[in-house]
Amino acid sequence: MSDTSGVKAGRAYVEFFAQDGPLIRGMQSMSRRLSKFSDSCYALAKKTALHLAVISGPILLAAKQFMDFGDKVEKMSQRTGMGARAISELGYAAQLCELQHRRAGCPS
Repeated sequence: MSDTSGVKAGRAYVEFFAQDGPLIRGMQSMSRRLSKFSDSCYALAKKTALHLAVISGPILLAAKQFMDFGDKVEKMSQRTGMGARAISELGYAAQLCELQHRRAGCPS
């Protein structure tokens, strides 16, 4: 039957009691599982961000060096009137001569 202890000063209200029922236990279990899932997603995101930073650093550095070299070759091309390809080939030949010069034991 109904309980009249829920009536206060002429007002009726309904309270839902299910503290140790299977619904509450199931909801608490689901809450724990979702919390663990959330924690694992957060850990995966942190690892991914770290790996992305480690990988992208050297790639960005290489791209900057490539752009700087291209910029220097282009400026030299404009100053000398030579093509950028010819300047690049001369630079490579100069590097080879420098290596051969060092291997021969000649002082710089």
